[in-house]
This record gives sequence, C-alpha cells and structure tokens, in this order.
Amino acid sequence: EGLDPVLQMVTRDRNRIALQSDVLGTSVLGIRNILCLSGDHQSFGNQPQAKGVFDIDSVQFVQLVRQMRDEGKILGGEQLSEPPQLFIGAVANPFADPFAYRVVRLAKKVRAGAEFVQTQCIYNLNRFKEWMKGVADRGLEKKVYILGGITPLKSVRMAEYMSKNVAGMDVPEEVVTRLKG
Repeated sequence: EGLDPVLQMVTRDRNRIALQSDVLGTSVLGIRNILCLSGDHQSFGNQPQAKGVFDIDSVQFVQLVRQMRDEGKILGGEQLSEPPQLFIGAVANPFADPFAYRVVRLAKKVRAGAEFVQTQCIYNLNRFKEWMKGVADRGLEKKVYILGGITPLKSVRMAEYMSKNVAGMDVPEEVVTRLKG
C-alpha cells in the first residue's frame, strides 16, 4: 500500500535478549519505525494472572535501540555485523498523574534517543495544550516529532468505556455530553 508501518514493542512481555532479537528481525523485515513502550500492567488485560517481564523499562529500551543502531552493538557489548536502521519512537501520556512529571518523563525519553513521540488519545484539549506549553518551555518540540494520538469516538458508550477502563485516558464529561447531544 506504500505505507510505512510503526511496530509497537513492549518491555512488559520480553526480556532484553528477546527484545534485541525482535529489533534485529524488525529491521531485516524492512520495518523502519519502532515505538518503544513499557506496556500496561498485565492486570489491566484479559490475563491478569500472567507475569510481566519488565527486564528493562521504556527509557532503557529507547537507549538500547539507539545503541544498536548508532553504535552497532547489543547491550552486552557484542558488535553487530549490520546495525538495524530504525526511526525510534516513544510514547507520552499528557494526561496521567502526576501531571508535573509528564514533561520530565518526555525529556528523559528524548535524551535516551527518541526521535518521535506518540501521545495518548487526545480528548482533553485544555490539558494537552498545558502539556505542550511545558514541552515548548523545555524546547523539546524542537528535538522530537510529536504525533498527537487521535481515536474518533464512535459512541457515548465508547467514550464512557475509555474513560473508565483504559489506563491513562482522559475523556472529559463535556465530551461525553456533546456525544449525547
């Protein structure tokens, strides 16, 4: 289709060895964009009894992919014969608490090597603007591409579900009310 996919990888499910293997496989398959996430805690999913791995966190994962690409080395120091060619992304949630920590966390991901950031779905535009002001105050918008998360709400029920059941989601009551109207 001529589109460039963004592979999402979570540290929740794999240790560093498996993650590095998947990163190399991703590059061999011609995928050029990778989004590095920690992943929601397994207790939020349909198999809450599963054990999370979380060998490294998302910031460390960004650093790992950057090292593999730029230095041609895996975490243990071994040289790669062919480094992966990847555009490295991370996620940001402008709506999670504590709010004051959100821009600080983004700055850590940028320092670690994130080249683009995808945000949580934006329904609370005022909060997003406040977050972007903090991003601009630190000059981060000049260092990383920011993709605002967009998911159209198809119904009141969807808005209510996302607000109550999706971690880190902020769907203001006024949005739900507008859908009802």
